[in-house]
Parts: sequence; C-alpha cells; structure tokens
Amino acid sequence: MRINEDIPRDGSLRPTIQMLGWLTLAYFFGFIAYEGRNQGLWFWYVSLRKPEWALPTWAFTPAWTLLYGALGTALWHIVRAPKSSSRNVLLVQLLCQLILSAASAWTFFSGHFMGASIALDLAQGVILVFAAILSRRTAIRATPLLVLPLTFLAYFIAVEFAILRTPQ
Repeated sequence: MRINEDIPRDGSLRPTIQMLGWLTLAYFFGFIAYEGRNQGLWFWYVSLRKPEWALPTWAFTPAWTLLYGALGTALWHIVRAPKSSSRNVLLVQLLCQLILSAASAWTFFSGHFMGASIALDLAQGVILVFAAILSRRTAIRATPLLVLPLTFLAYFIAVEFAILRTPQ
C-alpha cells in the first residue's frame, strides 16, 4: 500500500485546498483585527457606557470567527465561479472589505476614533451590499454568506452610534 493511495487522482482535493487557502486569508485579516481589538477591549471598551443590547465582550471572538469564516467561504465560492470581470470585481471588493475590517478594529478599539471607525464600517457596508448584489449573478452561493457579515456590521454600526451619542 502506497502512502498517498487514498488521495483521488482526479484533482478533487483542489477545491478543499482552495477553500482552506481562502479561509486562511480571511482569518489572517481576522487575526489582525483581533490584535487591534485586544488593544482596547479590556481597558477602554469595557469602561464605555453601551446600550443594553450591545454584544457582551465574551461574544466578540465567536462572532468574528463566524463572520470571517463566512467571508472566507464566500471568497472560495467566488473563485470557483466562471472567470469574468464580475468575478474579479467581487474578489477585489471582498479583499478591500477585509482590509477595511481590520483597519476599523484598530481605529475603534486601539485608536478610540469612533467617528472614523463608523466611516470605515459604513464603507464596508457599501462594499458588502454591492458585493451581495453582484454575487447574485456571479456566484449565487456566496450571497447568503455576505448577508451575515452585512447584518452584523449594521448591528455594530448601531452600537457605535449609540456609544458615540452617550455621554461617557
């Protein structure tokens, strides 16, 4: 029995390896955001007056793990779509969204610049809306995976606005 006898020869592992690559890329940006978040989460964010409906601090890590996983999986579905200019635009949009997400975490939690963070989050929201619309024609399986981060982003923007408006 050869060592790699159980590996299919028809290349069927390629999609799995690609998916792991895109998940790794998404989680890389998630790690950058995580590092920025940890700069201010336990000393600054916990001391802020937040609305009662704000996410508890312990829930950030599981929520972000789910969201970055959804983005990585969406990227994988987009890459698997037939080559087109729409597919390329989607890839660029989601890569920009990942960069903005990491920048937003650093801006909000580490820099304490709530207004700038809201602007970055709104830019992410615009990108995700257009990506979700475009993915319906290009990679339909990516669409619901983009709605999840968009929903959470809208929620977090609402929390940021509530914190910004509350006297500290």
